[in-house]
Amino acid sequence: MAFDLLTDYATGASPTDLALAQINAGSQLDLVVVNYSDSTVSVRLGNGDGTFGDAQVAATGTNPRAVVAGNFSGSASTDLVTANANALSLLVGNGDGTFQLPQSIALPPQISPLNSDPTPLPQNPSSVATGDLNGDGKLDLVVAADTYFTYCPYYCYTASDGYVNVLLGNGTGGFDAAQVHPLGTNRSPGAVAVGSVAGDGALCDHRQQRRHERPRGQRRRRIGRANQFQLGLPIEIDLARRRAFIGLSKIRPTSAIDGVLVSASRTEESRLRRICERFRRKSRYECR
Repeated sequence: MAFDLLTDYATGASPTDLALAQINAGSQLDLVVVNYSDSTVSVRLGNGDGTFGDAQVAATGTNPRAVVAGNFSGSASTDLVTANANALSLLVGNGDGTFQLPQSIALPPQISPLNSDPTPLPQNPSSVATGDLNGDGKLDLVVAADTYFTYCPYYCYTASDGYVNVLLGNGTGGFDAAQVHPLGTNRSPGAVAVGSVAGDGALCDHRQQRRHERPRGQRRRRIGRANQFQLGLPIEIDLARRRAFIGLSKIRPTSAIDGVLVSASRTEESRLRRICERFRRKSRYECR
């Protein structure tokens, strides 16, 4: 596999995530970049030859960390949803690379069983994914988030609780109240992906834990049920090192969904094979 020479494009301050999607009426892919410090997204329309046009900037909520594209409003245009410091933002597309003012989507605050202060804590979204989770033809959202508090069992330190939020969409830009699924203390999800991994047509959510108490990383997977969405019990898979991002796609010419992990260290093929074999016994993965 070979690539052409690298082409650089300017972004806003502190870009943290990007997405490729058909933003305008053309058939080519366009580029969307989230700018954390600017609280904006930069949109560059594709030219169809691997290059992109000038950046068009749209405002988001405070400190966006992730972005997902899809038709959430029911119009003919592609919309964006960003995961911000303490909420989500829906940006309804105008069909030309520009977007309307952001609409805030709140996540319900949570009470930690270990926190001595019973005040509900705001959730801090870290990642967002989309898919038709309940089979009604409308895009829904899965949001990874966490809360932080000071915990003093013997000495004081900052602890965190992880959560996965499911927001079912109504197809016109609105979403039902979030269904919140706790992950536990010191299990903060750093990334989330949606795909039909079990082979039954029902979408599952996968999240990559960012930090935890255990010395070995864990990836958790919850199985969804089609038509009437409900998350099942998680399946945990040990990973030797911290993973930063996770993606799901059909990489090989089979009917199976493949998982791609991006790590801060070198990936060991033998270890990945052992992980795959262990996961295959619990679902319908095919290891190659």
